[in-house]
Amino acid sequence: MLPLVSAGVRASSWELLSGQANYYEDWYLDDLRPDLLTIVLTLWSVAALAEHVQAPRRSAYLVSAGFAAAATLAKSSTAPVVLVAWAGLLGVSWFWNRRSQEATRMTVVAVILLALLLLPWAVLGGGLQTVVIYLEGIQAFQAAYASSGGFFGGFTYFLVRIPNQIGQLEASVVIAGSLVLLAPSLRWLTRSEAIYAGLVPFFYLVFSLPTSKNPVIGEWTSLALWIFFLAAGSRVVVNRWRARVNSALPVTLGAVAAYVLLVYGLGAFAIAAWPANERRSNAQLVSVTADVAGELGRHVSSRQCFAYAPGPGWPASLTYSLMDANGNAPISTAIDVDPNRTTVTDYVAAASLCSAVLTYREEISEVAKVFFAPPVRQPYLQAVAEWVRSPVSGYALDRTWRMSDLQGVSLTLDLYLRQQP
Repeated sequence: MLPLVSAGVRASSWELLSGQANYYEDWYLDDLRPDLLTIVLTLWSVAALAEHVQAPRRSAYLVSAGFAAAATLAKSSTAPVVLVAWAGLLGVSWFWNRRSQEATRMTVVAVILLALLLLPWAVLGGGLQTVVIYLEGIQAFQAAYASSGGFFGGFTYFLVRIPNQIGQLEASVVIAGSLVLLAPSLRWLTRSEAIYAGLVPFFYLVFSLPTSKNPVIGEWTSLALWIFFLAAGSRVVVNRWRARVNSALPVTLGAVAAYVLLVYGLGAFAIAAWPANERRSNAQLVSVTADVAGELGRHVSSRQCFAYAPGPGWPASLTYSLMDANGNAPISTAIDVDPNRTTVTDYVAAASLCSAVLTYREEISEVAKVFFAPPVRQPYLQAVAEWVRSPVSGYALDRTWRMSDLQGVSLTLDLYLRQQP
């Protein structure tokens, strides 16, 4: 887990040395979506069986099923991946122990337990329908999230991002070490390490096939690779140099501790010495977000909606700020749109149903230089901006905010409110 914890702090040490910062690739790993929790739960379900695959235990099967169910519930969009990986693990474990009737019984019991744990969520809770909606969304919104470079670029997308997730120096050691550990001559690796090794290409292939990608998904491959490297490397070291392990342990741990202190120390220093103009820019964005949310809260109730514009974490950060004590909050117009199903006219009509409309005076292509607004969304957002400023829209300008020096771009945000008849 160490390389992926506090990813932003660790990334800042590399940014300090290189003089370049990539917020989307590096700091995006601190995203609020539960990918890290889900992959950890998945790996626990795998490890529970993998570590006892040569001598199966009933408790291992039950624990594995429990963690697999938890991983499925943690993130619905990756539920099919979790279940396929767990089913493959269960099948491999049964195949290696197929002569044991107890192993067959425990396999059946594990499947039944998983089904009992997931059935209420899948049927009564609408989990199955949610998964289908997510999968349809991946296909429908691929224009907004598709990786560049075509087929080849899609299959190298996660590979080139492993250093961002494991570490610039650590990645070279882990990748090279893993390849060496997979050498045919190393016959002391057990079936447990073979299972961990199999997860890496499985996750990589599954997540590389869809055109829609983001850096966070790479955690699945990166963390699986890290776990294989630790498990296989530890096995080799113990088997080959068992007598020297204890004597070398203090020195090894001391070196690791010194390296971690150096990396995170540089990261903390980089954050403390962050460029003043970017600090001012961040303070400006935080202030504008709070002010916009406060103004929306005075005019938009939790039963109403507002038409969003791209911004720092918008509309999610605005919705979160508008949430009341009961968890109720106004909704925004759709962030993602499927051009095959939603016309620009339809999108403007949806915005006209809202009590408030956020828009920029600048062209949306200029806004996209600062905030995430892929080309597929731009015609919709631009049409809303032009419509709400027209005299026939029925909306009047309420407030204006000016944001300056955002990566060399200055923007003017307007809030329009529906006029009372």
